[in-house]
Amino acid sequence: MAVYFCKEFIRDLADHDDAHFAARVLSKVVTDQGGFADDADDHPYRGVPDAWIRYVSRQNSAYRAIFIRKDGHIYWYRAGGKPVEVRLRAPRNLDGALQIGGADFNADALQEYAYPSYIKTKEKRLLKEVLASRQLLPHKTVTIVSPAISADLFSPVGLVGKLISSVLEGGGAVSVITRPPKKNNISEFRWLVDRGVDLMVHERVNARFIHFDVDKERLDKELKHISSTCLIGSAEYTSEGIGVASEGVHDELVYEVHESDLDGSDDFIMKLVENSLGFDDHIRKIVG
Repeated sequence: MAVYFCKEFIRDLADHDDAHFAARVLSKVVTDQGGFADDADDHPYRGVPDAWIRYVSRQNSAYRAIFIRKDGHIYWYRAGGKPVEVRLRAPRNLDGALQIGGADFNADALQEYAYPSYIKTKEKRLLKEVLASRQLLPHKTVTIVSPAISADLFSPVGLVGKLISSVLEGGGAVSVITRPPKKNNISEFRWLVDRGVDLMVHERVNARFIHFDVDKERLDKELKHISSTCLIGSAEYTSEGIGVASEGVHDELVYEVHESDLDGSDDFIMKLVENSLGFDDHIRKIVG
């Protein structure tokens, strides 16, 4: 009997507000060797064929995990509080589920899910994957703050460039706050402005973060749990800084701020804007 983690299950672990949620769930659903951890209190879920419920905690949180038995295998499908049970729908398919276990499996293989709010450039959760996933979501605004940006990353075929296109095409707005460009890079900044990006220049900015304001009214029903967030940390928005360069990738650490704690980043953005010049105003200043 093989054990699998469905994409929905992994997403539930990564997106939960409780920083210890993933570790708590994993300790209840798999053994150290990646096998199925039996629980005598498991019971069928009515309404979804072959679905079973396991209670992870019985305190106020009342966490539970839901798995599917199919063809002699176990597919861990969803995890969360009471709402995840109430809103449960049968999986469309189980393709793409991650098999857990095997000869080389050990408990360390699950650590990538133990601290989901911490995002890195060289190990899970990967910053480049988190940014790529945001291309699929509707946003009202996206604000990028970085002392340096690279043309290849922000080009229409670059990772951040694709994100920018997705936001603008969906009717959202994109702002970038960065340090003044060198003279030989002015043309690269110009085409970013021409694409519709609100590019601002700040002489001394040294913060590094990206702020996502999700358009919840346009979210699909199955994505209603997705929230606005801010990824803040050491990574500059260059190819080396976010981990997409072919070589020379930096070791960076970024923290995913929960929606309930975004007032601080909103306030900081406002202060940066007050002390920034628009790109055209900056060019007129250095020319004049």
